[in-house]
Amino acid sequence: MATERQVQELIARCVGIAVIYHNCGRTPKAEALMVAEVQALAGAVGGWGLSGEVTEVVFLRPVEGELIARYGPESGGRLNAEVVAAFGGRAVPVPRPAAT
Repeated sequence: MATERQVQELIARCVGIAVIYHNCGRTPKAEALMVAEVQALAGAVGGWGLSGEVTEVVFLRPVEGELIARYGPESGGRLNAEVVAAFGGRAVPVPRPAAT
């Protein structure tokens, strides 16, 4: 298991990725980058060996709280759903970029 500091740093990184994505106008290119970066974070979090429920409580809910605090329940909730989907959750389907 990661230290509390490591968990907080990855939460902050995930929120930062979402903020950049939101501020870029949510273009297809920005979405593809957000998905790739969040999936990389998901790999790091997966390395902690936590169950899905614990990952949700320790990592995903704090991310959701930060996004809702920044953007309000509606916009923050939508943004969080996209982050959760990219992370590997089932909130909303996020289109994956076509392989080139």
